[in-house]
Amino acid sequence: MQIQKTDRFLPDQVPGQNIADQVTDFLILNFDQILDRIDANVKTRSKYKTDAKLFIDFVSHQGLHLNTFRDYKKHLQGLTCFSTKTKRHKLISAKRLLQELHTHYKLLTVDLTAGTKNFQISAEHTKDGLSADQVKSVKKIILQEADALKRSRLLALFQLLALQGLRQFEVCQMTVEDLQLPDRIALIKGKGRDDKERIDLHPDTVKALEDYLKQSGKRSGYLFTSISPASKGEGSPLTERAVRKLFTDQHNGLFIRAGIAAGKSVHGLRHYFVTKLLEVTSGDLLTVQKFSRHRSLQSIRFYDDRKRKQELLPAYYAAFNI
Repeated sequence: MQIQKTDRFLPDQVPGQNIADQVTDFLILNFDQILDRIDANVKTRSKYKTDAKLFIDFVSHQGLHLNTFRDYKKHLQGLTCFSTKTKRHKLISAKRLLQELHTHYKLLTVDLTAGTKNFQISAEHTKDGLSADQVKSVKKIILQEADALKRSRLLALFQLLALQGLRQFEVCQMTVEDLQLPDRIALIKGKGRDDKERIDLHPDTVKALEDYLKQSGKRSGYLFTSISPASKGEGSPLTERAVRKLFTDQHNGLFIRAGIAAGKSVHGLRHYFVTKLLEVTSGDLLTVQKFSRHRSLQSIRFYDDRKRKQELLPAYYAAFNI
């Protein structure tokens, strides 16, 4: 493997240690700082760091050589504890690290990732969304909550996910200042965006948010803050993990209490939102895109294809009733 010594980043060569070993040590000791300089949002960089740990462990045992990236992919292929999607993410983080060593730090004179394809996965969601009846059941459970503050908090969170189709991280990052309730407007920093975009709020969402603000007394800061003793501090935002626990916890989650079988995800509420819009717009993808804020129509088309396939199933079953 062609590796060059760059005084800017590597210390003087240690007697008995070749440059390849020095680069390997540099990567192992500094991988998190390397990923910190990538032009991506905090969440993405944090995900890269988590996913890269397996690669760092691999390199610490195998070292760096010309086929490192290809061999790491083979290593991932042999692991049965990860889904293909997870393997894809872990390979992406390894690729970013090696490319940084090549393009920015100039420690590798060749791109070790060149010629190796990533894991291929279907863009279609593997889990079905929630049905209208299931969504109603979840709301019914929330309304049965006796504590007024807890009820208003859960309902506001639910309305944003189900009636607005917001992604979990979007809800977690919302602030009180993002709300313009008299105009039924909220500002959302969407997926892959640097600025905030305006969304129109459903009247029921506005009502739920007004009640929550009244009950909580919130005037500024994050709309939903963590109430866990393990949180990073007072006023820290609710985490996506906490949202998932509220809805999908196997013991006391809202889905289980609503009689929804295990396996459904919080994203199922967004799936319900998009599917419902496809119904009321007669499959007008462009109109749905304005509400769902998908970057690509292809993403919405997967929802539409799933919906149409479900509608055709009775005819398909009848056709082969032999």
